[in-house]
Amino acid sequence: MCMLTAALTGCTHVGLDSLDMDAEPTPANYKKLASELATLYGQNPDDLAVTFAYAEKLTQLGDVQKAAEVLSPLLSTEKPNSRAILLSAKIAYLNGNYAQAETLYDRILTEFQTYRKEAEYGLQFVYYQTNQYQKAQKLSGKNDGSSGMTSIMRAYSGRRPYTVTWDGKKETTIPFVAREPLPVVEAELNGQKRHFIIDTGADDTYLNESAASELGLKIVAARTGSYAGGIEVTTNYGIVDSLRLGEVCLGAIPVNIAKMDHLANITRKEIILSGLIGTGIFKQFLVTMDYPSGVLTLKPRGEHLEAQPGAYKSSFIMAETHFTLLKALVNGKKINIWTDSGLADTEGNALLLTDGATEYLGIPIPEMKEGSGAEDIGGLGGADYSVGAFTAATFEIDHLPAAYDVKGLIGVIPGSGFEESEIFLDGIISHNFLKQYKWTIDYDAMTMIFESPAK
Repeated sequence: MCMLTAALTGCTHVGLDSLDMDAEPTPANYKKLASELATLYGQNPDDLAVTFAYAEKLTQLGDVQKAAEVLSPLLSTEKPNSRAILLSAKIAYLNGNYAQAETLYDRILTEFQTYRKEAEYGLQFVYYQTNQYQKAQKLSGKNDGSSGMTSIMRAYSGRRPYTVTWDGKKETTIPFVAREPLPVVEAELNGQKRHFIIDTGADDTYLNESAASELGLKIVAARTGSYAGGIEVTTNYGIVDSLRLGEVCLGAIPVNIAKMDHLANITRKEIILSGLIGTGIFKQFLVTMDYPSGVLTLKPRGEHLEAQPGAYKSSFIMAETHFTLLKALVNGKKINIWTDSGLADTEGNALLLTDGATEYLGIPIPEMKEGSGAEDIGGLGGADYSVGAFTAATFEIDHLPAAYDVKGLIGVIPGSGFEESEIFLDGIISHNFLKQYKWTIDYDAMTMIFESPAK
């Protein structure tokens, strides 16, 4: 049984003892470990300890389809190990299979005494993604931490978030009122017309403190988040009764209330920005951001859009609340790229990398200078950090044409990118790249379609 329990309970294991399993979690270290584990796994695929260790590393690197295949034998035993079930639940979540993830996390809670904390942590994200806020009442709340997620969901007291009401039609198109430096649309918040940046880099809707005060919003919870430069900021949550976009109205919207006065400086003077519309709204729909035509189109979730000839379709996984991760090649090496429509700067930088990804890709550390300012980079923490510019020789997202000499920055997302979700968030592709395309996100199929205006 030692072979089975080595990776799962800490028992020594000859094969794994030859590897540095406690290596610092960086892309370079974990890519090396995954390669070594692949060799061990190939030599003895029946070794369950190696099997688990290999599947875990694949998951952490974002190779979740391969991880599920490798992990399968551990789940088909007569009494699957609780840690294998936990990893399988995480893989299901990353793939958007929320019902399966919920079943597996519930199994941990009902059948095992270990990993209850981790199972509850995973369940709160499942409830968040599936709008099952009422189920948060049964969580212990011990995993709420700085995110405040359980408290936010409990504040609904049985009220369902994100109710969707259509005005007859099953599609609505909202024109951009500004395209640069970021796309802006008009929406009605509790009946009042407001302007918002469309921001897939935001988990929820963000509302400026002054706008929240005008609406008389009650504070129901607080959270602490990490923003540009790794700066942590504590913000508050309220609930907006209605948000209308074109011919669709959403009810009971959670909004993150924050000091966002810097938004006033990034677009035309006649447009007063009240905040950001984030993934919390977008994932209620099949959403298309058509940058060349300057429109946002929403269709009911459950509908699908097939890639037309000349368009490009890519699969993604979603970590935590909103990290939509695509596989990309930068200078020929594979990393995880997060799509962020609400991030831009005036220098045309399209690619942002973590320190860990920069090291892994072999990009020399550039001269670091004081950050260009929150009004350029985005984020709520200001610009008390340094950034450095680099140029990636080649950049490719799965199936899309290669881009060359892509301008980028480091310093905006410091560290290895592993800390927040235990999966590597290696970098961000920003507005300056996305604006080339008509871009559709299908949160059911977990795919994105990119169509260039020439097609």
